[in-house]
Amino acid sequence: MLDRLIERGDLNREQTKTLGIFPSTKLSLGSERRATLIAQVRAALIEGETPTPRIGAAIALLSASGTLPQFYREIPWSGTVFTRGKELERGDWGASATGSAVTRTLAAIITNAVIAAVVVIPRV
Repeated sequence: MLDRLIERGDLNREQTKTLGIFPSTKLSLGSERRATLIAQVRAALIEGETPTPRIGAAIALLSASGTLPQFYREIPWSGTVFTRGKELERGDWGASATGSAVTRTLAAIITNAVIAAVVVIPRV
């Protein structure tokens, strides 16, 4: 998938060296695709436009995963944005199952961490 994004021009790949001896790869944005997507997400969240199914599903996934506030530079975070994100998360975008899956996964991670912390008590 990464190679396809590079071939399409969405990403640029640059071979560099870390500390002058270790080969590494640097990826950077190569097109205006991100700006276009952010504009569509912003229009749906702030201006109340009806998103396309693809954009609606993306917003629902961002909302369910809790990563929507990370885009505050492009999409000012507010109660309205939160509410609209949750509406789209619960909407018929095919992402309600995704939201449930994210919630179940986070609950399982937290449960396992609590069990590990209780069971593995350091012995003095």
